[in-house]
Amino acid sequence: MTVAELLARTDARELAEWAAYERYAGPLGPAYRDEALAAIHEQLQRLNRIQGAAHFTDKKHRKNPAPEPKPYPRPREVFRREEDDEEDGTTE
Repeated sequence: MTVAELLARTDARELAEWAAYERYAGPLGPAYRDEALAAIHEQLQRLNRIQGAAHFTDKKHRKNPAPEPKPYPRPREVFRREEDDEEDGTTE
């Protein structure tokens, strides 16, 4: 469907409702894939951190070369503003 067809078929109220829904629930589309890839990304970060701790925390190497894992943004968090995160207490 083209933009012209979309605008001809739906009114401003319905478009606003869909925009609000996407802001609440995240973008419409392949959400399962995005969630799975985010979880895999976080797991790889954790594994790298664990391997770094196992191999580089002897007397010669005191610091783990792998950085602390950071949460990967989920589809529902794409449209979140920083002010919202600060209110929730989720900002580092």
